[in-house]
Amino acid sequence: MTDWNLIIQGNISLLWIQETLKPENRNKTINELLIDFKNEYEQTEPLNIGTLFMATYLLFLYPRESEIININISKAQISDFYIKTKGNKQSNETENEYFIRRLRNSIAHGNFIIDTDLKIKFEDNNKSKSNLFVAEIHLPKFGKFINEFMLEAKNQHFNK
Repeated sequence: MTDWNLIIQGNISLLWIQETLKPENRNKTINELLIDFKNEYEQTEPLNIGTLFMATYLLFLYPRESEIININISKAQISDFYIKTKGNKQSNETENEYFIRRLRNSIAHGNFIIDTDLKIKFEDNNKSKSNLFVAEIHLPKFGKFINEFMLEAKNQHFNK
């Protein structure tokens, strides 16, 4: 089920960028802009969970899967994920390739839930429902993971 709150918050983040670029706001302080902005958008922060998932989609879904699994993610904190149900990896996959593939599938199919404790639960399964993968992580640690993964991908790409 679509979490429309993520979509709306992501859009509010884009509106913040537009607001800061308006010529009539060039002499306002950031604090003045932020107060006006939050008053207009139900006290939503410009940097929010919708922004995180925009970055998540761009990072994990825009590149082809073959490019994603070739990123060395040994520096990213996969250990921050609690893997509730591991499922079975393919024989030709490393543990990291398997984890990233299942995480990417969960994101691609919208099979994740953010609970009230700010924990994200990712799920992936095959068509016959016989290879379940479930992993959880707290939102701040997921943000850290996304940032570390992106920086490592950038470094590897530009150091080739």
